This record gives sequence, C-alpha cells and structure tokens, in this order.
Amino acid sequence: MAERMSEDAIERAADALGCEVAAVKAVIDVESRGGFLDDGRPKILFERHYFCRMTDGKHDASAPDISSSKAGGYLGGVREWGRFDRACALDREAALQSASWGAFQIMGSNYKAAGFADVEEFYKAMCDSEDQQLAAFVKFVKTRHLDDELRRHDWPGFARGYNGPGYKKNHYDEKLRAAYLFHARGGPRTDGVRSLAMGAQGDGVAEVQGRLGVPADGDFGPTTKAAVIAFQETHGLEPDGVVGPRTREKLFDGASATPKGEAAELGKDAAYQRAADKEPAAADTGPSVGDKARAATDEVAAAETKLVDLLGDKILLTGARGPDVKAVQNALRAAGHTLVADGDYGRITTLAVKKFQATYKLEVDGEVGHATALALDAAASERIAPLATPVPSVVNLAPWLSRMRAISGTKEIPGARSNPLILGWKDEIIQRYPQCKPNLEWYVNDDTPWCGLAVAYVIADAGLRPPDAPLRALNWHDAWQAGKKLNSPSRGAILVFMRPGGGHVGLYEGEDDETYFVRGGNQSNMVNVTRVRKDRCVGIMWPKDGSEPNGVRIRLAGIGSISTNEA
Repeated sequence: MAERMSEDAIERAADALGCEVAAVKAVIDVESRGGFLDDGRPKILFERHYFCRMTDGKHDASAPDISSSKAGGYLGGVREWGRFDRACALDREAALQSASWGAFQIMGSNYKAAGFADVEEFYKAMCDSEDQQLAAFVKFVKTRHLDDELRRHDWPGFARGYNGPGYKKNHYDEKLRAAYLFHARGGPRTDGVRSLAMGAQGDGVAEVQGRLGVPADGDFGPTTKAAVIAFQETHGLEPDGVVGPRTREKLFDGASATPKGEAAELGKDAAYQRAADKEPAAADTGPSVGDKARAATDEVAAAETKLVDLLGDKILLTGARGPDVKAVQNALRAAGHTLVADGDYGRITTLAVKKFQATYKLEVDGEVGHATALALDAAASERIAPLATPVPSVVNLAPWLSRMRAISGTKEIPGARSNPLILGWKDEIIQRYPQCKPNLEWYVNDDTPWCGLAVAYVIADAGLRPPDAPLRALNWHDAWQAGKKLNSPSRGAILVFMRPGGGHVGLYEGEDDETYFVRGGNQSNMVNVTRVRKDRCVGIMWPKDGSEPNGVRIRLAGIGSISTNEA
C-alpha cells in the first residue's frame, strides 16, 4: 500500500507556500479526499479531450469513449484505470499526460510545472506516496504563481488558475471556501486525529476539557483556550491554544493532565491576553468534494446518502460510531444544530437529537430511527427547521442567497484582530465595483457593524451592483439605485430593518406570524439565521437585474429567540 500523507508534510507544504494548513487541506478535500484508491493505485481522472488533442484525433473513430474532442466519458473511481490502460496501449506518453493524478489531481501534461523532467518521472512520483503528490502540488502552485491566492483566501482566483475558466460551473471556488472554513475551525485531520481549536464543539472537546480541569461543556471557548495555552507553557509546547498531535499526546499521557482548577489559574491573565490577541479559527461550513466527473455524480451521491435510505431499519443511539453517525451529525448541522461531525454518537450528539425531536414533536428519546431520519432529511434539505407541513421546494435559488448560505458560520474576531475573510469581502467588492471604494477602503476592523458588507459581498458575487455605500444598512432601502422595492418578500429578498442607533440588513429565508427569518452577517457577531420582528422592517428590496422573485412566502416554525439589536 502506498504511503499516506503525513501531517508534518502538510505543515511543511503550508510553510513553503506561506499559507495556512487549512488552505492546503481544503484543496485536498475538494480535489480527492486522499490520493490513492483502496487497491493502492493513485486516484486518476482520464480526460479524453486531452488524449484526442495529443494524438491528433486519430483514435476518435475507433475509441470515442477515450478519445474525443469533447470532455466526458468519465466512469469514476477504479474504472478510470480501465480507460487509462486502454489509452496507454495506444500511446503511453499521451495517456500519462491526459490523466489528472493523485490527491491534487494534477494533469500529467503539467509534469514540468510540477517539477519533473519527464512524464514518466511524474508518474512514478504519483504512484509512490501522497507526500510526493504533495511536493508536486507545492511546486505546481509556485510555478503557476497561485500561492498568493491561497494566502489571501482568494478562492475564485485560485480556482481560475488551478482548474481553468470553467470553475464556476462546478462551484469550485465555493467548495474551496467551505472546505477551508471547515478545516480552519478544527475539522478532521488527514491522519485521522482532529485538531481542536477555538470554536470547535463536540465530545472530543469535552474530553479535552475534562483532562484540563475546566467545565466539560463541549464548547471550545476562551476559557478552554486559556487552559490549553497554560498547559502548553507548562509542558514546553508552543502556546498556540490549539490541541494538535503533540499537545494531545502530552495531554493524554498520564492519569490526569492538570489538577482540577489549576489550568484556569496557572498563568490565567497572560493566557487570556494571548487568547484575545491570537486569531481564532474561522467559522464552519461543511466541505464539498469533487469536480468534473465527480460533479456529475453529486446529485446521485446526495440521493444515496439520505438518512432514511442509509439507515434502513437500523436505530442509532448513544455510543454508536462510524459513517452512519457522521451522516446523522451532518444532517443535524444542516438543520441548524451546532456540533462536530466526528462519527462519535456521544453526549453532544444525543442532546442535539433530543432538541431536534422536540422541535418536530417526535418522541424525545435521543435515538435516530425511521421517523427522526425522515424529519432530518426534510430539515437538512432546507437548512432551517420547517413546520410539520412541507415547505415549497426552491427552484432557481437566488445566487446571492446561495452564496450567503455558503459563508454561514463566518465569525468576527473580538478585540484588535479581525477575520481576514470578512475584510477580504471588501476587496472583492471594490474589485468588481470600484465606485464603492471611497466608502469601503476605510473599513479595517470587523468590530464595526458589517451586515451591509456581507450583503454587498454576496450581491456583488452574483454580478449585481450594491449601493455605493453599502456599509450603512439603511442605504439598501434609501440609496440603492440598482434595487427595486417589493410589496412582499420572496426567498432571497433583501430586508432592511431599523435598530437603536442605525439599521440592519439581511436576506429573507422565511417567516412566522411575528418575525422574519433573516440570513445575514453581524448577527451575534457571525453569519447565521436569526429572527427579527416584522414591525422593525422598513423595506423589502430586490436587485433590478436579478432573476424575478417568485412571490412565494415561506412559512417556518417560530423557533429560537428574537433579535432586538444586531449592532
């Protein structure tokens, strides 16, 4: 079996590129989720249009499935090797150059950019180990000058340079952004051990907290980070507040990591100061995988993983482990519950299931059987808990709402530091609409309300013009020349509200009798869905050049507290 990628190698690669480990892992997730098949051969995708071009189309008539001027013919997985082997029998060098290889799916035709003298040398490296594939990726990214895009989290820019001009067709940039956010928060590590950082939640966090002697509530907040830093200082580790392999090894080496309460007191003031100064991990949105042929199978894969079909007559309960549990956890997350999809059905997962069951008026037993799985499937499809009656299906979802959903979970950083993702939105808006620059270039700290910035970012990303001064929320109603007023909301409508000292703006997801469900930024210091009273709404808007609203009002269950001030 070929050697798998090591965590140290990923860290060295990130250092070489000057980017975060999470950025490298995002590319791995979206491209392949690992460089080898179960039989030990590297993952490949054979591109028949490359083979056609390199052989002047002389095999098009006799073998159209592996030689054609049009892309396609993908079989996926191990069956791609059958296509490749047939092409090799016709022209080995052309075949090697016509497949994308390994964890990073680098085309064989790019062997020189990846640092190899010839394609055979490239092929041997791809077959040798994932670390070799990683080294080729680093060289390729540097050769193509894409390392600065990774550092800036410029996902559209990286996607364009890495996957070509058709990247938007498969939402490659959105998948990269989502995968980055997931890993930046402390998602699964490639070696199977999760790195836990500020913002992580779940039973793994509770276990760490128990070792540190702080309240084991499963929420990695400032108290836990301070305790981790104090522990790291005591044991000669880098005091970064992240529970990685080395910290974990020390933490679980022995009967007790720290006497109860000691971690909270040991260097507490200094530790809290560093916790405030250090940038916490970014917010969580679960990653998507695949591109090209993989994108064509996304809908099939989604259908195959519906919980009702996946579980059959099985019942999951506390103590269960494995991919079925992870699927349940992901469904809970999509339905609005906060937990880590680690495949471990522990206390946090049980509580989330019980809360979900109570919301849907199911038997509250903390177990996932047929009825709970059916409700989870329905809730996950909408990402908001609906009423018992079905919510109308969403056709042609407004692209700006789709983008806002993709960035949901993004959090501001308290204190002097700011989330670079949020500040980066400003730059992307200015790049598309320079007239906004005078009113945005001063924005340098996410402590300043940013609800208008979030809406402007998703509107601009959809190719639509925001107000020239989008940070002032009320301008979305009073001064948006590219917007039009609606009498009633449709999904994706821009809702403008009054609040003490100013305004607030977000996107319409649905409503109950008293409130609108608003997806937007600067709501509890993050992008999420919150309820805002209808009597605070001063305007319902829609971009003039956007697709026409469908006029359907979405009724949702009145769950959760009502926001009174989004400042």
